[in-house]
Amino acid sequence: MFANAFGYDNWLQLMAYPESVNLAHIQELISAYFPESVDGAIFIDEHSIFQRCRTLRELFVSKRPDTPKWVVQEKRDLEVSSRNIVADNSEGERRPVAQDEISLRAHQIHGLVPPEYIDIGLTLSSIDDMKDIVFAFSQTLKHLTIRSLDLSSLDLPDSIHVGQGWIDLPALTELHLNQHLCSIVLDPQLLAHCLNLIFLRLNDNTTETTEYSCRDFIPCLPARLEHLDHLHLTG
Repeated sequence: MFANAFGYDNWLQLMAYPESVNLAHIQELISAYFPESVDGAIFIDEHSIFQRCRTLRELFVSKRPDTPKWVVQEKRDLEVSSRNIVADNSEGERRPVAQDEISLRAHQIHGLVPPEYIDIGLTLSSIDDMKDIVFAFSQTLKHLTIRSLDLSSLDLPDSIHVGQGWIDLPALTELHLNQHLCSIVLDPQLLAHCLNLIFLRLNDNTTETTEYSCRDFIPCLPARLEHLDHLHLTG
């Protein structure tokens, strides 16, 4: 069986024979409104659907309690194994490979899952979950959306913290923070990790917005966003 997308319209068919499905060409994975019994097979189980999608480009996630830890461990293991690699510089000397080079080589040589577009529902967007996602996909992530889900049945927090524990995202050009049901709290170093942004949207339309006070704000550190072309602020 061959497929290039995994989502709500074909998950029953694919999950009926998961081992026989060719996932080498899956470029889009939409995990939304699946039964809880399916989530484990998609993300958590050994040889999960997600882990086998090695050409994945777009990931849409909602209603996930946490991120699959294998994506973080896999990158850490590969980076540790790459730390002893040396490279020739222009003067013929040998030097240890820098951290950014290690991370990039891990993606290029070892074939880590390379999503470029990630859309995350509110219930996934805890500090630890976001930190894991940013770390695991830092070298390939170009578009990141963190949004609220208009589902009254979900247990929603009063605020969402964005940027704490993040590392540099050299490929990221679009960042969308769209929250309608809770307040956004930005880490002071958030923009310093996203220096190649072209499009930035901060949308906080909660009823709590009117209760903000300037005394509550922690200013972001200065960041040179030389490529920024579109800035959208609401709230």
